Amino acid sequence: TLAAEQHTVLCLDEMEASPPQWMPTLAPAAPACLLYTSGTTGIPKGVVLSHSAILARAARYAADYGINQADRLSLLQSFAVSAGIREIYGALLTGATLTFYDVRTRGLGELAQWLNHAGITVFYAVPTIFRLFLETLRVVRLGGEPVREYEVSGFRRHFKRSCVLANGYAATETDTICQMLIDHDTRIVAGRVPAGAPVPGVEVTLRDERGDPATGAVGEIRVAGMMLASGYWDAGSGQVQPFDLPIATGDLGYQLDDGRVFLVGRRDLIVNVHGYRIHLGEIERAVSRVPGVVEAVAAPRPTAQGDTTIAVYYVAEGESEPD
Repeated sequence: TLAAEQHTVLCLDEMEASPPQWMPTLAPAAPACLLYTSGTTGIPKGVVLSHSAILARAARYAADYGINQADRLSLLQSFAVSAGIREIYGALLTGATLTFYDVRTRGLGELAQWLNHAGITVFYAVPTIFRLFLETLRVVRLGGEPVREYEVSGFRRHFKRSCVLANGYAATETDTICQMLIDHDTRIVAGRVPAGAPVPGVEVTLRDERGDPATGAVGEIRVAGMMLASGYWDAGSGQVQPFDLPIATGDLGYQLDDGRVFLVGRRDLIVNVHGYRIHLGEIERAVSRVPGVVEAVAAPRPTAQGDTTIAVYYVAEGESEPD
């Protein structure tokens, strides 16, 4: 119920009908929106999504989690990122309720109470925010950064067995690439949480430095499929520049015979130390598995002799600053 003294109430029955307006017919491939990448490896790029790509992404999202009009989806992301577009149009497509929470202005302190009060049934967040728990959730979807065994253990401690943890691997250019549904009985081997198997309609290949197939080895993940954006926006020409296919993600990983993909880091986060190629992500994962370590970051550092060494910074349980 809206308070009349706080909100303007419009009654459609009392309003004069507007004259019909002609709406242009747009092709499915026509640009619908322009999203910018995070700029992790350089200047942010404008990614053009077509109407058909948005519809396909929303439909797959709804199908993956069985979303329907009884669900209540959370929206913690910006409207101008791929995850926000998926949540908005996923709700519109299925008749689900979309509820908004601004983390920047409201902070994390109110989030648990808001989740309960809003009756959220499908919750999407980055793992950093995933520290709050309630009984109504049936799907918790994490994305935006790698999921560690620590988050899986927390999920199993605090969520009921009927709830599912969905680990998603995605990019602005591609939407969801791989997905792994984790329940209380899913085995996590050697502390590695899979990014999952390629979702329907997505083709994943791994290539080595020469561009050859990386069979049974670590390679750069490349993606093709029907969910891809149209290309990057060229502000100089005002035109869409199509992608070279398959799209090279810059992410490194390996794929098992059952199709599951494991991420090991970024192509630009490989350091050469005394002739050995070192994946910083591998070191971070190994340190994070040490009891008492919550999070770790590895970084190259020059020595006085002109060589390169690797320093590891970590956060221990109960601490908020890196050591």
